[in-house]
Amino acid sequence: YLAQVWIVAGLAGLGLTALLGGHEAIAFRHALGLGGAGTVAVMVMSIVALRHTGRGFPLPAVVWVPPLLVGTAAVLRVAVPLLHPAAMPWLGVTLPGLLWTAAFLVYAAAFGPWLVRPRADGEPG
Repeated sequence: YLAQVWIVAGLAGLGLTALLGGHEAIAFRHALGLGGAGTVAVMVMSIVALRHTGRGFPLPAVVWVPPLLVGTAAVLRVAVPLLHPAAMPWLGVTLPGLLWTAAFLVYAAAFGPWLVRPRADGEPG
């Protein structure tokens, strides 16, 4: 649902920017790309890793860490240019990049071992 919220926020922001002018639309493109697409990507990767390694639900708690990191990166990437443009080098670019990187490192650490071993259920694949 978080990804859907990002997509709606990005599209609404782009629409309002087109209608009313004012803020630069790049922040809302980041809501779509980093927030929406990024969250979808990391969640789909997590669910696919579970299912294709023969593991079922419920999801392990670590599955929620990457989307939260991606979501935090998206909040910074969207909010900083709108609220404090002078802070862009650190708060708007570097920190979101580090959070994005951390999200996929957590994913790799959590799911990597499962992806290189035989399936947990003994099925082929």
